[in-house]
Order: sequence, then structure tokens, then C-alpha cells
Amino acid sequence: MAQSDDTCKRSTCSKPRQGGTGQYSAFCSTECGLKHEHVKADARDARRDAERGSRDRHNPRRF
Repeated sequence: MAQSDDTCKRSTCSKPRQGGTGQYSAFCSTECGLKHEHVKADARDARRDAERGSRDRHNPRRF
């Protein structure tokens, strides 16, 4: 879903951006910016865990 330049960067939010020059200026609020960061971090962690799991199944460690 394409969003206009004046709406919140978070894909599930359609409120207007708060503007300004701060870290979360692309979002409607600091809360939305933080939620966006947490979702990205969770996705990154899940991808990393899946890659590790795949690698571990193909190269099991011997103890």
C-alpha cells in the first residue's frame, strides 16, 4: 500500500506526520516511531534465528 508523503511512515497508520527534524519526524508520534522500530527489530531477530536454525540443522555440532 503506497502512502502519501504527509502520512505516518508506519504501514498500519494513516495519521498525518508530526513533521519537524527529530528522529521520529516521519511518524505521527514518537509512539508510532518506536512501534515501527520494535517491529523491524523483531523481524530481524526472527530472520536471524531462522538462518541459525537452518545452519544448525545442516551442520550439527558434535560434542
